[in-house]
Amino acid sequence: MVLLYENKENCCGCGACHNICPKNAISMIKDEYGFIYPNINKTICIECGLCKKVCVFQKAVERLNQKPIAIFAAYNKNEEIFFNSSSGGIFGAIATEVLKNKGIVFGATMRNDKKVEHLFIDNIIDIKKLQGSKYVQSSTNLTFREVKMFLEMGKEVLYTGTPCQIDALKSYLGNSYDNLLTVDLVCHGVPSNQFFHDYISWLESKFKIQITDYKFRGKSKNGFCTQGYLEYIKNGEKRKKSINFSFDYYSYYFKEKLINRDSCYKCPYASSNRPGDFTIGDYWGFDEVHPEIKTNKAVSVLIVNNQKALKVLNCLDLVIIESDLAKVTRRNKSLCCSPAMSIERNIILEIYKSKGAEGVFRYYYNRLGMKKYLLFAKSMIPYEIKIRVKRLNLLLNNMFRIIKN
Repeated sequence: MVLLYENKENCCGCGACHNICPKNAISMIKDEYGFIYPNINKTICIECGLCKKVCVFQKAVERLNQKPIAIFAAYNKNEEIFFNSSSGGIFGAIATEVLKNKGIVFGATMRNDKKVEHLFIDNIIDIKKLQGSKYVQSSTNLTFREVKMFLEMGKEVLYTGTPCQIDALKSYLGNSYDNLLTVDLVCHGVPSNQFFHDYISWLESKFKIQITDYKFRGKSKNGFCTQGYLEYIKNGEKRKKSINFSFDYYSYYFKEKLINRDSCYKCPYASSNRPGDFTIGDYWGFDEVHPEIKTNKAVSVLIVNNQKALKVLNCLDLVIIESDLAKVTRRNKSLCCSPAMSIERNIILEIYKSKGAEGVFRYYYNRLGMKKYLLFAKSMIPYEIKIRVKRLNLLLNNMFRIIKN
């Protein structure tokens, strides 16, 4: 019998084994916390060993030898694509270029039932289906097989995902393809689809609403990144409500990296050596490291990892600003190291297993204590004002530093 992993920390749930099995003997099954792991049907498994061979997560360190050749801060010039994005709209720019060439674009989408999964699009109108941050693990399903089919048809293909998904795709394909372009995300770790789904169901039950859309991050009219929001129907009326990252248990636990899968705490891809042609993510702390650039726009980090990506970069409709790794990693620690697993993480998941989403909420709410009143007051301050205060504080600090020197 072929064993794919000894401990849960050795499996990232990428689905490469599920895709490559010639007998379809492998299914991705949820554990007690909602995380997906491969399950082998012994009655039809022929023990060919392909699933073991294609698994690269445990061999990732020796595979990662691609260092960045250029690093930028960037944002999209196209206003519509920019405002439908969580930050700078870099994915939208790359996807647009591929679709212009009658190519195929793969990425994560949120279904109507709020489950997140990978799918492909073949026209520019559908780009918005794949835009925006999804702070949950996306199921790759059988998209690796679809990628191979399109590549062998001669189609240009773009695949975007977490670095473990990108490396898994490359392992599955085996050969390199000139018509494949990959983009890996600066990943902070992934909660399970089921944990998020139960959180949505809990919101609907608690507030007696029907949630029609959920955005982890939004945009202000000026292009600032803001907190997320949800759209819902209550008493037959369509409404919209913002989500405060500090006052919402799912958002808070994700931000504090307390609900990730086991493998995320020993992630070999939390490094500046990347598997994708491009690496993209939020440029946290851009104002601090680039005070010379005055912009109200949300800005992304854009890392070019090879010559293929550099060639594509010249075709993209972006505003780009040269940066460097030290500046990018100052507030993007996921490019340096993976987070440590805390005792509280295990407590939260055990509560979820035994008491569900309501139990997790109660635990979070009780732990807040008096702090919840401060968070509530803070949540009433408009995001744009917080940004202005932050920038004023940064300006004053720089002035004092200059005067002191």
